[in-house]
Amino acid sequence: MSILPIIHSLMPEISIGITDKEEWIAYFPGKRIDVGAKPGMKIDPKEPLAECIASNKIMEAEVPEHFFGISFTGLAAPICENGKVIGALAIQIQKHSSRALQRISGNLVDSLIQANSQVSNISSEAEEIKSISTQLVGAPERATSEVHHTDEVLLFIKKIAFKQIY
Repeated sequence: MSILPIIHSLMPEISIGITDKEEWIAYFPGKRIDVGAKPGMKIDPKEPLAECIASNKIMEAEVPEHFFGISFTGLAAPICENGKVIGALAIQIQKHSSRALQRISGNLVDSLIQANSQVSNISSEAEEIKSISTQLVGAPERATSEVHHTDEVLLFIKKIAFKQIY
């Protein structure tokens, strides 16, 4: 138990405590999390810590706000002596910053998808402009060709008219 204050001083954001099978023996609250545990306080049989002790299994669970007035992730590991559970080590951490990062990451991904879609639209519109430009570049050549063709028709008509006059 004397190691708990050392662990807590290294990680002041977490809260850490130790229990026997029924009650808290020691508890060190974190900067943001304080479940209000005091030596001698009974363990709520509905909380994951009680399940850890009963099942002799390491637990990680989201502890809802209604248990202690604050939501957090609870980690619990059974403490055994001669193969029998005699208590547990409990650590509470908040993953709000992790959730915030996930939310920010999700927003970033959504923004990138939108930007990619807009770039795709711009690219498509650029291709359309290129096609129109190509058509416009070819228009004077076609007009020149048509004028030349018109000149040939007029020359042909003049020849026929000239033959009929003479």
